[in-house]
Amino acid sequence: MKVIWSEQATYAWQRIAEYIWDNFGDQALLKFQKETIEKEAEILGFPKAGQEELSATHVSFVYRYVVINHLSKMIYHVEGDIIYIDVFWDTRLDPQKLVRILSN
Repeated sequence: MKVIWSEQATYAWQRIAEYIWDNFGDQALLKFQKETIEKEAEILGFPKAGQEELSATHVSFVYRYVVINHLSKMIYHVEGDIIYIDVFWDTRLDPQKLVRILSN
C-alpha cells in the first residue's frame, strides 16, 4: 500500500500548520506534525481504521477520517492498494462545505 496526498489536502494541512505555529508556537506545530505522521502510518497499516465520514454518504467513495487533534481530521479513501488523503478538515467549519468538497 502507499499513500498519496491530494493538492487540496496538502494545502489545507499547510494552512492548519501555519495557524498552529502563528498562534501556539513551535512545540505545538511539532506535535501536529508528529500526530499527522502517526495517523498516516496508522491508516497505512490498517486502511479501515478510520471512522466513516457520515456527512459524505451520498458521494462516490467511502470516505473515512482519523482525528489529528481536537480541531482537525484527515479525510481519506482507499482504492485498491492506494490510500488517497483527500483533505484535512478544520472541525469548526460548516460540515455542508465538506460535503461539497467531497462531492467534487
